[in-house]
Amino acid sequence: MRKETDYDLIIFDFHKTLTDALYFDQFDLVTRDTISKLIFRPPYHLDWDKKWMVGKIRIDDVLEHLSENLGISLFSLEESLYRGLKNTKWNQSIWDFSQSIRGKTKTAIATINTDVFSDFLVPHFALDQKFDVIINSHETGLENKSELCFMVLEELKMNLEDNRVLLIDDKAKNIDEFRDAGGEGYLYKSDEEFKEWIKS
Repeated sequence: MRKETDYDLIIFDFHKTLTDALYFDQFDLVTRDTISKLIFRPPYHLDWDKKWMVGKIRIDDVLEHLSENLGISLFSLEESLYRGLKNTKWNQSIWDFSQSIRGKTKTAIATINTDVFSDFLVPHFALDQKFDVIINSHETGLENKSELCFMVLEELKMNLEDNRVLLIDDKAKNIDEFRDAGGEGYLYKSDEEFKEWIKS
């Protein structure tokens, strides 16, 4: 069985790794699709997602943009957003693993995310008490995962020469870049596959 003590530090991605939760998932499918087009899909989004992830805009800007284009009140958009996030469901195997290794090895979250993550999700779920370090692109202005991971290492006074560090992420590009820098990586695809990997 794979041992958590094999590593000095395990860094977890958040979205599509620890959880698959989506913003505004309380709306009907058509509205959610339109919201996705307005923010996350070209050619409609005009870099709204990128600007949001690196701190150039905040949730209030996004809500105003959506309200103007959807004809939905700011109150309804905000209420839907936070009601859904309060019910965030974890990918159970990897979440349980992240909590079971506390005290045995250092853990961190490095995420390309928004101010909603830092201002709501972190305090609501006390994530800062469940992981040793949390680094979010919205505060750093960086959208490269390896650079975020190096910020984690700096905060913990570690390095890839002297410490064995694992990144768990759902994007192959992020894993490849971190491996090239001297780290190790696991490409997260599903909770079922992760459970089998832990047993290997």
